[in-house]
Amino acid sequence: MSKSSNRERAAKTCAGASGVPLGRCRKWAREGLISPHQPVPDASTKPQRRLEAFVVNTLANTFRDRQLDGSVLGINKAEPSLDSLELQLHPDMANHVIAALLPRVDWEYGGLKGVPGLRPRERGGHLVLEDVSGRAALRVFQPVGERLRLPQGRRGELAVWRKSPRRLHGSEEPDLAAWQGGSREREANFARDYLLSRMLRRPRLLNRVAKAHGFANSYTHGYSDLVVEWCCAASVEGMTSLLRRSGLTSQPTGLVCAASESFPGNLDLGPSRVVVRRLPQCTIPYDLISEKELTATHREEYLR
Repeated sequence: MSKSSNRERAAKTCAGASGVPLGRCRKWAREGLISPHQPVPDASTKPQRRLEAFVVNTLANTFRDRQLDGSVLGINKAEPSLDSLELQLHPDMANHVIAALLPRVDWEYGGLKGVPGLRPRERGGHLVLEDVSGRAALRVFQPVGERLRLPQGRRGELAVWRKSPRRLHGSEEPDLAAWQGGSREREANFARDYLLSRMLRRPRLLNRVAKAHGFANSYTHGYSDLVVEWCCAASVEGMTSLLRRSGLTSQPTGLVCAASESFPGNLDLGPSRVVVRRLPQCTIPYDLISEKELTATHREEYLR
Protein backbone atom coordinates (compact mmCIF):
# COMPACT_ATOMS: atom_id res chain seq x y z
CA MET A 1 0.00 0.00 0.00
CA SER A 2 1.37 3.46 -0.92
CA LYS A 3 2.31 6.10 1.65
CA SER A 4 -0.58 8.29 0.52
CA SER A 5 -3.06 5.40 0.95
CA ASN A 6 -1.71 4.69 4.43
CA ARG A 7 -2.00 8.34 5.39
CA GLU A 8 -5.58 8.53 4.10
CA ARG A 9 -6.54 5.37 5.98
CA ALA A 10 -5.04 6.74 9.19
CA ALA A 11 -6.78 10.10 8.72
CA LYS A 12 -10.22 8.55 8.14
CA THR A 13 -9.84 6.27 11.16
CA CYS A 14 -8.77 9.20 13.33
CA ALA A 15 -11.73 11.35 12.24
CA GLY A 16 -14.20 8.50 12.74
CA ALA A 17 -12.89 7.67 16.20
CA SER A 18 -12.38 11.11 17.72
CA GLY A 19 -14.51 13.61 15.84
CA VAL A 20 -11.53 15.70 14.65
CA PRO A 21 -12.26 17.14 11.16
CA LEU A 22 -10.89 14.96 8.37
CA GLY A 23 -8.79 17.77 6.91
CA ARG A 24 -6.92 18.19 10.17
CA CYS A 25 -6.41 14.43 10.47
CA ARG A 26 -4.93 14.41 6.96
CA LYS A 27 -2.52 17.13 8.03
CA TRP A 28 -1.53 15.07 11.08
CA ALA A 29 -0.93 12.06 8.84
CA ARG A 30 1.30 14.08 6.49
CA GLU A 31 3.26 15.35 9.50
CA GLY A 32 3.71 11.81 10.84
CA LEU A 33 1.69 12.45 14.02
CA ILE A 34 -0.65 9.55 13.22
CA SER A 35 -0.29 6.29 11.28
CA PRO A 36 -2.39 3.20 10.47
CA HIS A 37 -0.75 1.54 13.49
CA GLN A 38 -1.76 4.40 15.82
CA PRO A 39 -4.30 6.62 14.02
CA VAL A 40 -5.31 8.63 17.11
CA PRO A 41 -2.50 10.52 18.88
CA ASP A 42 -1.58 9.16 22.29
CA ALA A 43 -0.94 11.44 25.23
CA SER A 44 2.84 11.62 25.36
CA THR A 45 3.33 12.08 29.11
CA LYS A 46 2.55 9.89 32.09
CA PRO A 47 0.69 12.67 34.01
CA GLN A 48 -1.56 13.38 31.01
CA ARG A 49 -2.41 9.70 30.51
CA ARG A 50 -3.06 9.26 34.22
CA LEU A 51 -5.43 12.25 34.30
CA GLU A 52 -7.36 11.09 31.24
CA ALA A 53 -7.64 7.54 32.56
CA PHE A 54 -8.91 8.74 35.95
CA VAL A 55 -11.48 10.90 34.12
CA VAL A 56 -12.80 7.81 32.31
CA ASN A 57 -13.00 5.87 35.57
CA THR A 58 -14.90 8.71 37.28
CA LEU A 59 -17.38 9.43 34.48
CA ALA A 60 -18.10 5.75 33.81
CA ASN A 61 -19.20 5.27 37.41
CA THR A 62 -21.03 8.61 37.57
CA PHE A 63 -23.31 8.34 34.55
CA ARG A 64 -23.76 4.55 34.31
CA ASP A 65 -26.91 4.11 32.19
CA ARG A 66 -28.14 7.72 32.28
CA GLN A 67 -26.47 9.26 29.22
CA LEU A 68 -28.35 11.42 26.75
CA ASP A 69 -28.49 11.35 22.95
CA GLY A 70 -25.81 8.71 22.60
CA SER A 71 -23.12 10.67 24.47
CA VAL A 72 -21.48 7.98 26.59
CA LEU A 73 -19.54 9.64 29.46
CA GLY A 74 -21.22 12.92 28.44
CA ILE A 75 -18.72 13.51 25.60
CA ASN A 76 -19.58 14.27 21.98
CA LYS A 77 -16.11 14.49 20.46
CA ALA A 78 -12.45 14.89 21.34
CA GLU A 79 -9.53 16.75 19.84
CA PRO A 80 -6.38 15.02 21.06
CA SER A 81 -2.81 16.31 21.03
CA LEU A 82 0.39 14.98 22.53
CA ASP A 83 0.26 17.14 25.66
CA SER A 84 -3.43 17.89 26.19
CA LEU A 85 -6.97 16.95 25.22
CA GLU A 86 -9.96 19.06 24.23
CA LEU A 87 -13.39 17.62 24.92
CA GLN A 88 -16.69 18.78 23.50
CA LEU A 89 -19.33 17.91 26.07
CA HIS A 90 -23.01 17.15 25.56
CA PRO A 91 -24.76 20.51 26.13
CA ASP A 92 -27.22 19.20 28.72
CA MET A 93 -24.75 16.95 30.53
CA ALA A 94 -21.79 19.35 30.46
CA ASN A 95 -22.16 20.94 33.87
CA HIS A 96 -22.71 17.52 35.45
CA VAL A 97 -19.47 16.31 33.85
CA ILE A 98 -17.63 19.22 35.50
CA ALA A 99 -19.32 18.58 38.85
CA ALA A 100 -18.46 14.88 38.70
CA LEU A 101 -14.78 15.50 37.95
CA LEU A 102 -13.92 18.23 40.46
CA PRO A 103 -12.88 16.55 43.73
CA ARG A 104 -15.00 16.84 46.86
CA VAL A 105 -15.31 14.97 50.12
CA ASP A 106 -18.79 13.52 50.54
CA TRP A 107 -19.31 12.92 54.25
CA GLU A 108 -22.35 10.70 53.67
CA TYR A 109 -20.49 8.63 51.08
CA GLY A 110 -17.52 8.51 53.42
CA GLY A 111 -14.73 9.50 51.09
CA LEU A 112 -13.48 11.46 48.12
CA LYS A 113 -15.39 11.73 44.85
CA GLY A 114 -14.02 13.14 41.62
CA VAL A 115 -10.47 13.23 40.29
CA PRO A 116 -7.89 13.98 43.00
CA GLY A 117 -5.74 17.01 42.23
CA LEU A 118 -8.02 18.38 39.49
CA ARG A 119 -8.63 22.13 39.54
CA PRO A 120 -10.58 24.54 37.27
CA ARG A 121 -8.60 27.29 35.54
CA GLU A 122 -9.62 30.07 33.17
CA ARG A 123 -7.47 30.08 30.03
CA GLY A 124 -8.27 32.45 27.18
CA GLY A 125 -11.94 32.60 28.10
CA HIS A 126 -12.24 28.81 28.22
CA LEU A 127 -12.51 26.40 31.12
CA VAL A 128 -9.48 24.18 31.61
CA LEU A 129 -9.38 21.35 34.12
CA GLU A 130 -5.76 21.08 35.22
CA ASP A 131 -3.94 18.98 37.78
CA VAL A 132 -2.32 20.90 40.63
CA SER A 133 1.17 20.20 39.27
CA GLY A 134 0.27 21.87 35.97
CA ARG A 135 1.62 18.89 34.01
CA ALA A 136 -1.73 17.65 32.66
CA ALA A 137 -4.92 19.34 31.54
CA LEU A 138 -8.26 18.97 29.78
CA ARG A 139 -9.88 21.81 27.86
CA VAL A 140 -13.66 21.42 28.00
CA PHE A 141 -16.49 23.21 26.23
CA GLN A 142 -20.01 22.73 25.01
CA PRO A 143 -20.97 23.65 21.45
CA VAL A 144 -24.17 25.53 22.23
CA GLY A 145 -26.13 26.83 25.17
CA GLU A 146 -25.03 28.51 28.37
CA ARG A 147 -21.48 29.02 29.57
CA LEU A 148 -20.08 26.11 31.58
CA ARG A 149 -20.76 26.54 35.29
CA LEU A 150 -18.69 25.44 38.24
CA PRO A 151 -20.74 23.41 40.73
CA GLN A 152 -22.30 25.03 43.74
CA GLY A 153 -21.50 23.72 47.21
CA ARG A 154 -23.74 20.93 48.46
CA ARG A 155 -24.71 20.16 51.99
CA GLY A 156 -22.60 17.37 53.42
CA GLU A 157 -19.72 17.96 51.01
CA LEU A 158 -16.35 19.69 51.17
CA ALA A 159 -15.35 21.16 47.80
CA VAL A 160 -11.66 20.26 47.89
CA TRP A 161 -10.99 22.17 44.67
CA ARG A 162 -12.12 25.37 46.41
CA LYS A 163 -10.51 24.58 49.77
CA SER A 164 -7.08 23.94 48.29
CA PRO A 165 -6.91 25.52 44.82
CA ARG A 166 -3.12 25.43 44.38
CA ARG A 167 -1.97 22.25 46.06
CA LEU A 168 -3.03 18.71 46.78
CA HIS A 169 -5.36 18.41 49.77
CA GLY A 170 -4.73 15.72 52.37
CA SER A 171 -8.05 14.04 51.59
CA GLU A 172 -6.93 13.50 47.97
CA GLU A 173 -3.65 11.75 48.73
CA PRO A 174 -5.01 8.24 49.55
CA ASP A 175 -7.05 8.02 46.34
CA LEU A 176 -4.19 9.27 44.21
CA ALA A 177 -1.81 6.82 45.87
CA ALA A 178 -4.30 3.97 45.33
CA TRP A 179 -4.57 4.87 41.63
CA GLN A 180 -0.81 4.94 41.16
CA GLY A 181 -0.31 1.75 43.16
CA GLY A 182 2.99 0.29 44.31
CA SER A 183 5.94 -1.06 42.39
CA ARG A 184 4.26 -4.45 41.87
CA GLU A 185 1.39 -2.80 40.02
CA ARG A 186 3.58 -0.52 37.89
CA GLU A 187 3.14 -2.41 34.61
CA ALA A 188 -0.61 -2.87 35.15
CA ASN A 189 -1.10 0.82 35.92
CA PHE A 190 1.06 1.86 32.97
CA ALA A 191 -1.10 -0.25 30.63
CA ARG A 192 -4.38 0.84 32.26
CA ASP A 193 -3.55 4.53 31.89
CA TYR A 194 -2.72 4.05 28.20
CA LEU A 195 -5.85 2.00 27.55
CA LEU A 196 -8.35 4.26 29.33
CA SER A 197 -6.72 7.44 28.04
CA ARG A 198 -7.15 6.05 24.54
CA MET A 199 -10.83 5.35 25.23
CA LEU A 200 -11.35 9.00 26.20
CA ARG A 201 -9.76 10.05 22.90
CA ARG A 202 -12.18 7.90 20.83
CA PRO A 203 -15.68 9.12 21.81
CA ARG A 204 -17.15 8.78 18.33
CA LEU A 205 -16.41 5.05 18.43
CA LEU A 206 -17.56 4.61 22.00
CA ASN A 207 -20.82 6.43 21.31
CA ARG A 208 -21.78 3.93 18.60
CA VAL A 209 -22.98 1.55 21.32
CA ALA A 210 -25.63 4.05 22.45
CA LYS A 211 -27.19 4.73 19.06
CA ALA A 212 -30.28 2.57 19.60
CA HIS A 213 -31.70 4.26 22.69
CA GLY A 214 -29.26 7.11 23.44
CA PHE A 215 -27.54 5.41 26.38
CA ALA A 216 -25.35 2.49 27.34
CA ASN A 217 -24.25 1.28 30.76
CA SER A 218 -20.72 1.97 31.97
CA TYR A 219 -18.89 1.00 35.15
CA THR A 220 -15.56 -0.21 36.49
CA HIS A 221 -14.27 -2.70 39.02
CA GLY A 222 -12.38 -0.33 41.25
CA TYR A 223 -9.44 1.17 39.39
CA SER A 224 -8.63 -1.82 37.20
CA ASP A 225 -10.78 -1.73 34.06
CA LEU A 226 -13.73 -0.32 32.12
CA VAL A 227 -16.94 -2.14 31.20
CA VAL A 228 -19.44 -0.81 28.64
CA GLU A 229 -22.61 -2.74 27.90
CA TRP A 230 -25.61 -2.00 25.73
CA CYS A 231 -28.52 -3.48 23.82
CA CYS A 232 -30.07 -3.16 20.36
CA ALA A 233 -27.11 -1.42 18.69
CA ALA A 234 -23.65 -2.36 17.38
CA SER A 235 -22.44 -5.92 17.56
CA VAL A 236 -19.65 -6.88 19.95
CA GLU A 237 -17.59 -8.17 17.03
CA GLY A 238 -18.04 -4.91 15.13
CA MET A 239 -17.12 -2.76 18.13
CA THR A 240 -14.02 -4.75 19.05
CA SER A 241 -12.87 -4.66 15.43
CA LEU A 242 -13.32 -0.89 15.17
CA LEU A 243 -11.60 -0.23 18.48
CA ARG A 244 -8.64 -2.45 17.61
CA ARG A 245 -8.31 -0.84 14.19
CA SER A 246 -8.24 2.55 15.91
CA GLY A 247 -5.08 1.48 17.75
CA LEU A 248 -6.73 1.02 21.14
CA THR A 249 -4.70 -2.07 22.04
CA SER A 250 -1.49 -1.30 20.15
CA GLN A 251 1.49 -1.84 22.41
CA PRO A 252 3.11 1.48 23.33
CA THR A 253 6.82 1.97 23.76
CA GLY A 254 7.85 0.78 27.20
CA LEU A 255 5.28 -1.98 27.53
CA VAL A 256 6.25 -5.52 26.62
CA CYS A 257 3.70 -8.19 27.46
CA ALA A 258 2.83 -11.67 26.33
CA ALA A 259 -0.42 -12.22 24.46
CA SER A 260 -3.15 -13.32 26.84
CA GLU A 261 -6.14 -15.55 26.24
CA SER A 262 -9.14 -13.37 25.56
CA PHE A 263 -12.87 -13.66 24.96
CA PRO A 264 -15.26 -11.85 22.61
CA GLY A 265 -15.59 -8.26 23.80
CA ASN A 266 -12.35 -8.21 25.80
CA LEU A 267 -9.83 -5.61 24.67
CA ASP A 268 -6.58 -6.25 26.49
CA LEU A 269 -3.44 -4.19 26.76
CA GLY A 270 -1.05 -6.16 28.91
CA PRO A 271 -2.81 -6.83 32.21
CA SER A 272 -5.36 -4.06 31.64
CA ARG A 273 -8.75 -4.55 30.02
CA VAL A 274 -11.76 -2.86 28.47
CA VAL A 275 -14.87 -5.04 28.14
CA VAL A 276 -17.57 -4.25 25.58
CA ARG A 277 -20.70 -6.34 26.00
CA ARG A 278 -24.04 -6.46 24.20
CA LEU A 279 -26.85 -7.61 26.47
CA PRO A 280 -29.08 -10.46 25.27
CA GLN A 281 -32.31 -8.45 25.41
CA CYS A 282 -33.57 -4.86 25.29
CA THR A 283 -33.16 -2.93 28.55
CA ILE A 284 -36.09 -0.54 28.06
CA PRO A 285 -38.97 -1.68 30.31
CA TYR A 286 -41.68 -0.79 27.79
CA ASP A 287 -44.40 -2.14 30.05
CA LEU A 288 -43.47 0.53 32.62
CA ILE A 289 -41.99 3.43 30.65
CA SER A 290 -41.33 4.27 27.01
CA GLU A 291 -37.94 5.16 25.57
CA LYS A 292 -39.12 8.77 25.08
CA GLU A 293 -40.30 9.06 28.69
CA LEU A 294 -37.06 7.58 30.02
CA THR A 295 -34.98 10.05 28.01
CA ALA A 296 -37.13 12.95 29.20
CA THR A 297 -36.64 11.87 32.82
CA HIS A 298 -32.85 11.79 32.41
CA ARG A 299 -32.83 15.15 30.63
CA GLU A 300 -34.89 16.76 33.37
CA GLU A 301 -32.38 15.51 35.95
CA TYR A 302 -29.46 17.14 34.12
CA LEU A 303 -31.27 20.43 33.52
CA ARG A 304 -32.06 21.06 37.17
